[in-house]
Amino acid sequence: MFGTVNLDIGPYTLLIPITLTGFALSFVFVPLATMSTSTIPREEMGNATGLFNMLRNIGGSIGISMATTALIRRAALHQTEIGTHITPSTMVFQQKSAAIAAYLGHRVGPAQARPGSFGLIYGLMEQQSALMAYVDVFRWTAVLAVICAASAWLFKKPPKNAAPPPGMH
Repeated sequence: MFGTVNLDIGPYTLLIPITLTGFALSFVFVPLATMSTSTIPREEMGNATGLFNMLRNIGGSIGISMATTALIRRAALHQTEIGTHITPSTMVFQQKSAAIAAYLGHRVGPAQARPGSFGLIYGLMEQQSALMAYVDVFRWTAVLAVICAASAWLFKKPPKNAAPPPGMH
């Protein structure tokens, strides 16, 4: 759902995807914590849960930094791709910048209207490239989530009342 956003959305458009994400995450962390501590003896449970929470926080931080890096790089890539099509020699660019300059000429004066129109067009290009980068990262995250959810079925279920693994006290 996040992979279909555009610049014309309102805050309530994101309400359903955010609510669904929060609801789905509540079904992830409890089973994950249960599976990760199911074979830990009671005496070591405090250490195990502390380690589990630390690794979960570190993993979240790494994920956020990777997503941010991907956003920055994809925005730069999309800005470059869009910029190759927006050159002063293209007819559409000349028409749009002239129309914006005519509008701005009444507001800021004719001397600053032309550079102002270039600045507005550049700002629109930045918005579009940022949006495209967010959509890319949302879609990659969705693919990663589907892969992780599918791999959960490959986990071996620990037997009930099983002895702890060798080497554990």
